[in-house]
Amino acid sequence: MKNYEMKFPKGFLFGTATAAYQIEGAWNEDGKGESIWDRHVHDANGKVSRNETADVAIDHYHRFESDFDILKEIGTNAYRFSLAWTRILPDGIGEINQKGIDFYNKVIDALISRGITPVVTLFHWDLPASLQEKGGWANPECINWFKNYAEICFKNFGDRVKYWITLNETYAFTFFAYGAGFNPPCIKDFKMAIKCAHNALVAHGTVVKFYHSLNQGGKIGIALDLVPKLPISDDPKDVEAAEIANGTTHFFFYEALIHGRYPEKMVKVCTEKHIMPEINPEDFKIITEKCDFLGVNFYYTQAAKYVEGAGRFDYQITARGLPLTMGDWELDPDGFLALLKKLKEDTRGEIPIIITENGFSPADRRPKEQELEDDNRIEYLSLHLGVLHKAINEGLDIRGYMLWSAFDNFEWNCGFGPRFGIVHVDYDTLERTRKKSSYWYQNLIEYQDK
Repeated sequence: MKNYEMKFPKGFLFGTATAAYQIEGAWNEDGKGESIWDRHVHDANGKVSRNETADVAIDHYHRFESDFDILKEIGTNAYRFSLAWTRILPDGIGEINQKGIDFYNKVIDALISRGITPVVTLFHWDLPASLQEKGGWANPECINWFKNYAEICFKNFGDRVKYWITLNETYAFTFFAYGAGFNPPCIKDFKMAIKCAHNALVAHGTVVKFYHSLNQGGKIGIALDLVPKLPISDDPKDVEAAEIANGTTHFFFYEALIHGRYPEKMVKVCTEKHIMPEINPEDFKIITEKCDFLGVNFYYTQAAKYVEGAGRFDYQITARGLPLTMGDWELDPDGFLALLKKLKEDTRGEIPIIITENGFSPADRRPKEQELEDDNRIEYLSLHLGVLHKAINEGLDIRGYMLWSAFDNFEWNCGFGPRFGIVHVDYDTLERTRKKSSYWYQNLIEYQDK
């Protein structure tokens, strides 16, 4: 059997995914305001590889029509993309920029005219800089800012957009930004990071409830980046270290959304270290507002072991000798299956799942000729879609798969180094060239009609 001969349920979403900041460019055109990522890259503070910027990115802002022609050729029936908050509200609040509304109307209509379902993310990290000046996600007012922005989006696009995602990868713009200090605003204050995370979750729940009240006939969820931390051994100290590692990173958000609480050991250790802020327990009634689907971004798993004095919480991430992608990301399709089964068990199968990101980048830069012949990407995709196929056959309710990414793009602090796209982009000429993996994905999609 060829590795693309897998039958998925009728109506399954075969898509690709992108984010506004990573592909659009036109960073200050047509009334767009400044985001925290605009400031971050222009600071040239060494956090972005080679001090590269996304001012042009892949110029999708001016090339979206031809980009969507490529997606239609591949045969995808869905496309996940994000709206740039600063295109719609340059200052985050206040006056609406009609040119931003017009742009996204054209994008949505262009997709629909090609038979591609828009899956729209409201927030993919690029907070308006003016809101950061007011405290950003650490300011509880962010809940109202986000709801106001979402309301404008629903009003202008909700007649055609029937899949909405509130927030993408809450870990990345809270703990990784305010705790570890890697992403903007590059603050190292874990107590503040927890406040940001809590505010973001309340904002999510508030917007989910509001969207449901509109009765627009669509579905809304969230996209969580889930990186399971597995104990390196059966030693109780390693087991506990892995539990703390999960609770103080990606599964902090998962526990709140699914179980209506923060992880017990995370709360205990943060309380002992005097970095646990006061949390209003009533907020969990908002946070747990039921989503219509749970978006899962999955790339890899990690192993954790107990090391006294290591980091903030006495654990260390350690390698297991698995094959690597994207630097130190360990390939673990079995871990992907285990995660999907956990989701079904924890939600009692009551919340459908959409894989909102999954994809491959080589660990090092390669010449274009090698990148176009991307058999290792095909192997990665085949393994993970094979896991999805198996999980669906075992009764899991999985509605779609958004491959990261449609196009090579600006990968945040890694700049233009990693190439996740199934379409190659020459960053000098901006020429697009389909990679071998795009034909593999096309064959998989075409096989569904055989």
